Amino acid sequence: MPKQVTTNDLYLKIPKLAELGYRKTLLSDPETMSYNIGFGDDINGCIDFDGSLWDDWHNTWTKNTPNRYYAYIIKKDGEIPIGDVAFRYDDELKTHIVHIIIEAKYRGKGYSKEALRLLLDKAFFESQLEKVSDNIPASRKEAIKLFEEIGFKQTKAINNCPLFEITKEEYLKNNDFKPEVTLTGGSINKVTRIGDVIYRTAGDWIPAVHKVLEHLTKNGFTYSPVPIGIAPDGREMLNFMPGEPMMRPWKDIMFSDNGLIQAAKMLRSMHDITKELEFPEDTKWRFITTGKNKDQIIRHGDLGPWNTIWQGDKLTGLIDWDMAEPGDAITDLAQLISYFTSFGAKDAWERAGFKEEPDYRHRLNVILEAYDGGYTEKDVILALDQLQSLEISRIRDFGSKGMPLWDKWLEDGEDERTKAEQDWLHNKFPEYFKDK
Repeated sequence: MPKQVTTNDLYLKIPKLAELGYRKTLLSDPETMSYNIGFGDDINGCIDFDGSLWDDWHNTWTKNTPNRYYAYIIKKDGEIPIGDVAFRYDDELKTHIVHIIIEAKYRGKGYSKEALRLLLDKAFFESQLEKVSDNIPASRKEAIKLFEEIGFKQTKAINNCPLFEITKEEYLKNNDFKPEVTLTGGSINKVTRIGDVIYRTAGDWIPAVHKVLEHLTKNGFTYSPVPIGIAPDGREMLNFMPGEPMMRPWKDIMFSDNGLIQAAKMLRSMHDITKELEFPEDTKWRFITTGKNKDQIIRHGDLGPWNTIWQGDKLTGLIDWDMAEPGDAITDLAQLISYFTSFGAKDAWERAGFKEEPDYRHRLNVILEAYDGGYTEKDVILALDQLQSLEISRIRDFGSKGMPLWDKWLEDGEDERTKAEQDWLHNKFPEYFKDK
């Protein structure tokens, strides 16, 4: 799985073998490579990166960390590469040498500094390096200025070429490094943030979840976090999504049809995009091991408002994908309806901020119409009933076997609370349970 490091405008992504065509294009552009005149394979400074070299090169540069690292610089707006970065260990100099190229047409826009910071974040915080260096000819004044602004200092000259270096300690001191902050609200995982990177508890389900998130991002779904990779300590890394989660009591937008419509349309888009994904039968998800058939979508699995991110009255994010797994679209839709309409006894809708019992049928049908999947009120009520039965069964079965999280939920009586919610559903919509 490609690993990524991200900031506001750019992120770094290790390219797959089939994506090395961009590197060939980059190295063969005379304007981009003009800085390399006298060192390349031709008089323009260009470097021949023939396709026959790609396989060995890719293995050397992407499977040899922490001695080597290589990534494309990806511009978020348009998801296009605009250059590359790298570092490698030099046995003679006893230091890691960094490298950065910005494609000529993207220079002068501030991308070099941002990309260099991303590379140093990778080197110091993920690869745990203590020092990095670079040889920069004295004639490259703009490059020297950039490196000095970041905190590099000239230490000596190698073959009349100045060697600049920076330590992790100096980088932290010079670059307004933000400490790791624990975020509130995570009842299952410990969630922390360093700058624009989120760190979360991980497990063997993360490769499947990251495949889902990468697919969503690639297909224009802007609500999901971008997976960055796995930190050296095993934690999941995602980009930070600005905004606020919709915690109880809700903000005004959640009491309006507009808020419900935004959530429903987001969910429909997510389902349409994930339907084309394929997973083999031995795929590990957080709670089950299963494949995905062509009629299924990938469920989010925990579609409460607390996992949505809002900027003012605009829904902008959907977080906490740990419970994602293959399933039916109507199951996810039913869960969203349950949470967003605040199904349940009086204490449920009062905690959400309602002054009186919600008009459940109105809110339910607003979501159904916006989702536009052809489902009826009866369809989603029965689907919710099935989901609640599944959750009760899992809590009791997995919990009694001592499975982590499930044992805690069983001890806390979550199965009985879910059963009470199911009883409420039967009493509220009795016409759909006459045959039960």
